[in-house]
Amino acid sequence: MMAAPSASTLIDRVDDYDRPIGVVERGAVFEQHANFRVVHIFVFDTAGRLLLQKLGHKRERNPLRWGSSVAGYLYAGESYHAAARRRLREELGLEAELDPVGRTMMIDRGSRKFIMLFRTTVSANEPRIAEKDHIEDIRFWELTEIEEALARDPEIFTETFRHVFSFFKAVTESDTPEDQEDKRQQLLDLYKVAVEEYRFQVELNWKRTQYFLALNIAILGVGTGLVKLQGPDARILVLCIFMIGCVSAILSIFATRTQHMYYRTARDNMQRQEELLQLPSPVIRTTPGMSGRKRTVRQRLGRVTTINYVLLSLLAAADIVAFVYVLRLDP
Repeated sequence: MMAAPSASTLIDRVDDYDRPIGVVERGAVFEQHANFRVVHIFVFDTAGRLLLQKLGHKRERNPLRWGSSVAGYLYAGESYHAAARRRLREELGLEAELDPVGRTMMIDRGSRKFIMLFRTTVSANEPRIAEKDHIEDIRFWELTEIEEALARDPEIFTETFRHVFSFFKAVTESDTPEDQEDKRQQLLDLYKVAVEEYRFQVELNWKRTQYFLALNIAILGVGTGLVKLQGPDARILVLCIFMIGCVSAILSIFATRTQHMYYRTARDNMQRQEELLQLPSPVIRTTPGMSGRKRTVRQRLGRVTTINYVLLSLLAAADIVAFVYVLRLDP
């Protein structure tokens, strides 16, 4: 069993739209005002009661307050669904099917906290406290009992639970089976659009990579071929060609970086739709270096984008060397 993320564990740092932009140590999230992701699970019994956990008395935040059945951070590169299944097992010793309720966001100490909520139903005698230093107590509550307690003394609950419970009520109170089917169909439609956008970005990325390399190799080749020309006018022409080549290579690097950002956005959007639909992620596989997951140094160096950066940098350097060489030639 994997331990819950510690203060030094790396988790995904995300932008204002829940797109991964890097990693951050869990303990440094609030200090750096980094946006981050968590999962919450509402565990119901067959009678419709909701299991709540009282946080352990040694917890740094919200000790002895009641919170969601299960809650936890995601490891860097981990999907919402994988994190939810992991924390359900680690906290309550349960293996169960999880249905996504939806995603919400709240401001937590200056950071945007993105919360994916899942729900499941189990027998009342199944949950057990598997993390005794993490959880003080668990018990099932009637939903009306929770609402009354929230109205009477909201401070016995964590702030995040109060937000998530309100979100859950807003999402589910109007949900009929027909509504749920309509929502799933809408998600499927959005997923199809996300897949098409992803494929378009992959194809565009590859075509631009070929174009930038061919263009800059051609410029360098033309300049090199004209070096043998004599005369001041020819010398100025060759110097201009190498200068244009250097600028072109540098601009190509920035253009490649921007294009890759579009690619990552399309990839992350597609993977979010997969999580909401509970599809086996990833359905459409990318290379290890482009997957958005935590990568080794070897995988980073093997990325097509990294190789492209290196080649364009070498072309820019070659243009500079050639420019200096021509400049030092006798007129």
